Amino acid sequence: SVITGAFGFALLMLGALNKVKFYGIEFRCNYVNATLSSNTGVVMSGNTDWIDSGFERCKFTAPSANTQGLAVFNRTVAGGTDTCVIDGLYVVDSELVSIGGIGCTIYNRQESADKYTAAKRVRFLRNKCKDLGLSGTNGFAISLDGFGSDFELDHNDVSNPLYIGIENTGWIDGSISHNTFRDLSTRDSRVISLA
Repeated sequence: SVITGAFGFALLMLGALNKVKFYGIEFRCNYVNATLSSNTGVVMSGNTDWIDSGFERCKFTAPSANTQGLAVFNRTVAGGTDTCVIDGLYVVDSELVSIGGIGCTIYNRQESADKYTAAKRVRFLRNKCKDLGLSGTNGFAISLDGFGSDFELDHNDVSNPLYIGIENTGWIDGSISHNTFRDLSTRDSRVISLA
């Protein structure tokens, strides 16, 4: 199956998910816009629960839109009062290729007492991530942004990201292992960034 369109940065906006699996779907964004859109994605979810759900054998592309392939925004404001959670999010055996910005961002910025359990059990495994940041900004394979715990970013093939292969700005109790990084020197890329 292919979902395609050129009517904006996002093709699919998801609400609350519980045990939902997207399998074998290509999400192809043909929208043309070089302006950075950091709060959207070809497929996106914002300020809502994400429970035991994800993508298997899917493909995300947006070669001319400066956005993200998959964007899951949980608690987006550092001082906010949102109570939504990410508890079981997976992207496996998928392709995030030819994207204007970042391949995948999982974003939990709220500094609450439960900040490390408000986003947990994230699995990003055996994915192909290639030609990211084509619009000249950002350009990572995956970014774990903010806070979270219990993650696996393993066995991915990352080639030609603009800046960073894998970024983790504050998630704990996880693994980043057995990844392959190629074609990094051509665009001033770094393999892994931990903050």
